[in-house]
Amino acid sequence: MAKKPLLSSAMRWHSRVGVALFWLLIALSLSGIALNHTDRLGLAKISLDHSLVRHWYGLAEPSEQPLTLHQRHYQLSAHRSGDTTVGTLVHGGQRVASCTPPIHSALELSNQLAAVLCAQELILLHRDGQLFDIWQPLTGLPTGLVALEKLDTQLIGRTGDGRLWLLDVEQFTATATTATTDPANEFVAVAADQASSVSLQTLLLDLHSGRLFGRAGIWVVDIAGVLFCLLALTGLWGFIRRPR
Repeated sequence: MAKKPLLSSAMRWHSRVGVALFWLLIALSLSGIALNHTDRLGLAKISLDHSLVRHWYGLAEPSEQPLTLHQRHYQLSAHRSGDTTVGTLVHGGQRVASCTPPIHSALELSNQLAAVLCAQELILLHRDGQLFDIWQPLTGLPTGLVALEKLDTQLIGRTGDGRLWLLDVEQFTATATTATTDPANEFVAVAADQASSVSLQTLLLDLHSGRLFGRAGIWVVDIAGVLFCLLALTGLWGFIRRPR
């Protein structure tokens, strides 16, 4: 007769622990499913550029991003405005053009002209540091460009998913291409972007492991793992011992 009260007590605790771990189990399951399809979902390419995320990870707010073209020094001065980051390309203390952060890439096109690829603009600069022109998606600039590369005298734009575009900065036209580029001709200025943002993949990995909440979060996930094992054992025991 003592076995039934023991079984009943075990199943009550089984139910209570299951309810207590409900939301954690849902979070771990969903994050695990997402991480299992990282490549298909492109989680590593999704950057979480938000002040709350940067603050949680202890990252600095984007402020200045320097670069040098034709021996002239430029910098991207950026500041937060609500939930967006506003940037200005500056040379010699003077505003050159608006540049949506971050600067993805920059290179010298010729002895007289240089190009700076911002998040939403392609800025063309004279050798003397003056603005030549700005190319934007509204005027035909392909979206999603993350790098500029030179192939002989041609300018190639590369998107995050690897697509290549032949960019004509005189006519402001873009043509899809499969040209083979030389990485040695590429200048990528993404260090500041990587230092001030976190990918969705990283966030989900830290959530799944508990690292998102520091050492305490790791212990919570470890303890939850032990409790999940106990739930499985008590569930199996209850199934075996139930009356037939």
